[in-house]
Amino acid sequence: MPVIRTRRILEMYLNALARLTLFRFSPKIVAITGSVGKTTTVTVINGLLTDLSESKTIDSFRTNAINNMNGTVGVFLTVLGSNRFVGPNLSGLRELARLTVTTLYQVFKPRSTYPGLLLLECGISGKGEMRRMATAIKPNVVIVTTVGHAHLEKGMATVRDIAKEKSELVLACKCEGLVILGADNEWTRGMAELTKATVHLVEGGGVAFGVSVAKLVAGWLGIAESTILTLLNSPATAPHRLERIEGNGFLVIDDTFNANPLSMKLALDTLQAERCTGRKVAVLGQMKELGSSSQQLHKEIADYSRTKADIVLGVGEEFGRLYEPDGFYKDSAECALNIGKWVGKGDCVLVKGSHSVGMLRVVEALTEGGEPNGGS
Repeated sequence: MPVIRTRRILEMYLNALARLTLFRFSPKIVAITGSVGKTTTVTVINGLLTDLSESKTIDSFRTNAINNMNGTVGVFLTVLGSNRFVGPNLSGLRELARLTVTTLYQVFKPRSTYPGLLLLECGISGKGEMRRMATAIKPNVVIVTTVGHAHLEKGMATVRDIAKEKSELVLACKCEGLVILGADNEWTRGMAELTKATVHLVEGGGVAFGVSVAKLVAGWLGIAESTILTLLNSPATAPHRLERIEGNGFLVIDDTFNANPLSMKLALDTLQAERCTGRKVAVLGQMKELGSSSQQLHKEIADYSRTKADIVLGVGEEFGRLYEPDGFYKDSAECALNIGKWVGKGDCVLVKGSHSVGMLRVVEALTEGGEPNGGS
C-alpha cells in the first residue's frame, strides 16, 4: 500500500477519534495559522495561558506549540492527548492501538476529565489539509497572522492558493467566536468577509503582534485586563525566532528556525530597527520550497537586504548567483568558519535561513567562537 494512501487512512482514523473526543468534552479551541509569525504568536499566547493556568485563573489547557505537532496528524494527536507520532510500522501500530483504547476509555468513562482549552497551531503541507483539520476541530477563536510565499512546491502554486487554504480555518470558526487577522497583509484582511464571528484586525508583526493577539484571546476568555497586562510584561519568545543573544562584544539575532520571503523581510526590518554602535550585518541562508519562483524571490530579498543592512552575506547557490553580496559561502559550515572576519565590536548580526540550510552553525560560531576580529 503506497505511503501516501496509508497516511491518509491513518489521518482519517485519528480524525474520527478526535471528533469523538471533542464531541464528548466540548473544550474551547484557539487555532492559529499563517505563513509567517504563527510560532512566535502561539508561543506568546502559550506563555500567557501557562501563567493563567498556574495561577488558577483558567482551567488546564493543552497545546501542540511545544513539540511543533502542527500538521493534520499532529493536531489530531494533540486533541487525543498524545505527543508521539504513529506510523504504519509495528511500533506505530502498537501505539495506535494503545491510543484507541485510552481514547475510548476516556470518552465513555462517566467522570473523565479533559482540558477546558486547546491552543492549536495549524500548519499545512498540501491542498485540502486545512479543511480536514478545521472541520474536525471547529475552533472558537481563529488567528491568521499573514499569508505569503510558502509551500509552493506542495500543490499550491500561488499565494492565492495558500490564502484559500488558510481561509478554511476562518470558515470553520463558530459564529459566536472570534477571528483575529493580520491587518498588514491583503490576503488576511480579505478573510474578514468570510465569517459571522467577531473580527479584529491587528497591525504589526513579531512579538508585538503576538502580544496584541494574546490580549484579545485572553479578553475573549474573560480575563481581567489588569491581569493580562501584568503577565505580558515579559512575553515568551520561541527559540531561534528573532532570539536575541549577546555575543562577544556584539548582538546576534538568531532567526534560524526557518525562512520564507515574508519572514526574511520581517527579520531584516527587525535588524534595521535595532540600536547598535556598530554596523548591521545580515547573514542570509537560502530559502527552500519556493518552487519556480525561487530565483525571483531570492533576488527580491537580496535587493531588500541592501536597504536594511550595512553588510550582507549570502549562503547557498540562490543568493550566490543572483547578486553580488559582500561575502558569499556555498553552505553554512563554510560561513561559520569565516564569519568572525565580518563582525566587530558593537555590531548587530542577523542570522537567518531555512532550517535545512543549518544556519544555526553560524550562530554557534558567533556566540561560542571567542572575540570578533572584523573591522568596526
